Amino acid sequence: GQAGGRYRGVVNLNGTEPDSEIERLHEAGIRGVRFNFVRFLGGPPDMAVFHRVVDAIADYGWHVTIHIGGDDLMEHEQMFRTLKVPMVVDHMGRPDVRQDIGQKPFQLLLDLIRSRGWWTKISNADRFSTHGGDCDDLRPFVGAVIEADPDRAIWGTDWPHPNYAHTTGRTMPNDCDLLELLYSFTPEPEIRRKVLVDNPARLLGFDDA
Repeated sequence: GQAGGRYRGVVNLNGTEPDSEIERLHEAGIRGVRFNFVRFLGGPPDMAVFHRVVDAIADYGWHVTIHIGGDDLMEHEQMFRTLKVPMVVDHMGRPDVRQDIGQKPFQLLLDLIRSRGWWTKISNADRFSTHGGDCDDLRPFVGAVIEADPDRAIWGTDWPHPNYAHTTGRTMPNDCDLLELLYSFTPEPEIRRKVLVDNPARLLGFDDA
């Protein structure tokens, strides 16, 4: 419409949408769907719905974003390995910063990046960190994600930071500070450009606009 192909978006679908609706969404700039698997936010979706949606969007080249981590990632490993659509994991799979990067769910995520070409969002470090502003305890996790495949890492602020004060006991973060944090995580300009420009452009199809 009025955006003239300049915008891209991700939607929630329930698997009952006709192909004509998905085509309309594609023309409007939608390039992905999102599912939550985190138990405290309602748990995994109806898997029949999940598979219907994945099948419906496959021919359009859309990706599937999943909010998942820990045991939930491990539980669905075999199913995830069968999927043939681009997959994006929110928030680096919600790593447990009380453990090192050797924790099994995070190692599984790194394997999915390397072996299946999965994408990962470098986001929410401020929510997971126990260190406060510098989030140094997340630095090894960010480094491992980028090392696994620097062409599969993207960034996000997690704006508008839902339930932030309730889950962290902290005040709402300034998104400019979060961008500065990303810069501290990615001191190499070529990596930073991949994360901020090249990778999301490729994932979301801006090259086709």
